[in-house]
Amino acid sequence: MAGAHEASECRGSLSAADALKLLEITHACISCTTDSDFRGLLPRVVELVPFEHMIAISARLGSHGGVVASQTVNVSYPDEFCREYVSRDYFRVDPVMRDALTTCSAQYCCEATQGRPREVISLTVDFGLREGYVLGWRSPDPTGADTLLSFKSPSMRHDRRSADMLEFVAPHLQLAFSRVLQGEGAANQVTLSSREKEVLDWLQQGKSSWEVSVILAISESTVNFHVSNIKRKLGATNRVQALAIAARLGLLRCE
Repeated sequence: MAGAHEASECRGSLSAADALKLLEITHACISCTTDSDFRGLLPRVVELVPFEHMIAISARLGSHGGVVASQTVNVSYPDEFCREYVSRDYFRVDPVMRDALTTCSAQYCCEATQGRPREVISLTVDFGLREGYVLGWRSPDPTGADTLLSFKSPSMRHDRRSADMLEFVAPHLQLAFSRVLQGEGAANQVTLSSREKEVLDWLQQGKSSWEVSVILAISESTVNFHVSNIKRKLGATNRVQALAIAARLGLLRCE
């Protein structure tokens, strides 16, 4: 999954200021419901990893091995570049896009990127979009759309900190992006079973899967099954994010 580098893995390299910015971005993503909300997230991300151009793309891997794109939120990519890229069907042949979705890790691209068709590189050079990162995120719902996030700037270089930061925020940006595409009305139509609500209530109280299994007299694997369903329905990638989304949607019991 995108965000393969968990917070614990990059915490050692985080300054207090960076940690606070990441927390602010995470919180802002949870409350994002509109196109303008999504665009408003990016200045916060720029403070962590400077970039000039960004676009979010709803996509999936096609049967031919390339990428099939559908909806987008174009924050700051040149419109002419987007028209040319789509009209020339470069999604189908661009390995950077494919690898981002298949590996779900930050893919750095530049003029020297191997395996990328020369015509694709030429187009990125023409519009000042040759350096940067592309990240993919696979939907936990088999029927849901995947997401590509692209960040470009002539000043972007290949370094571990930038990749770590972008991989950390990617699943949160994806959550915000998917909510923008679905609309707030669809996001509010989440229905949890009575057992899923029970499990969610105990997670809210900080209980582990094993502790919940003892309390509810069910197996730990069954608890994890319910947790997986809860995350899928809420579009969350982890328990903390699921609880935050559930709180915003009013699904948590008020003590």
